[in-house]
Amino acid sequence: MTIFKQILVKQVLGYPLLGVGSLFVLAMVLAPLSALSSEQDQTVTRLGGLAVGLPLSVAGGSLVLSAHNQARKQLTFEHEQLRLQQVLYRLIEADRGQVTLVQFAIAANISAEDARNYIDAQATAFGANFDVSAAGAVVYQFPIS
Repeated sequence: MTIFKQILVKQVLGYPLLGVGSLFVLAMVLAPLSALSSEQDQTVTRLGGLAVGLPLSVAGGSLVLSAHNQARKQLTFEHEQLRLQQVLYRLIEADRGQVTLVQFAIAANISAEDARNYIDAQATAFGANFDVSAAGAVVYQFPIS
């Protein structure tokens, strides 16, 4: 299941649970204000609000909050991937397809490990070659036309 489907499922389940639970909690809160109901009816309403309303509200709220956090993390990840792509493309254009691992890590302000993981994936996708220079730098050669 994709991330967006997971988020949608959490929202589709969470909001109704939260809504129904909130109605039970509201009935529990308003029960003492009703002059038409007996003390026993008010007690049953309060117990129903506690036994049904609170768990439903907590479960629904948890699902909705989880969906929100998951969506925020996904958007942050996608934004970071776009940023890294823009940095790499700029470097490729600037030096006729040659990019060193150190250049990319510095330009993107990321760790050497993260730079290697990202640039290796892009090199594979674009059919780039890499070599180690006499100075020991890893140089990627991206095909450009």
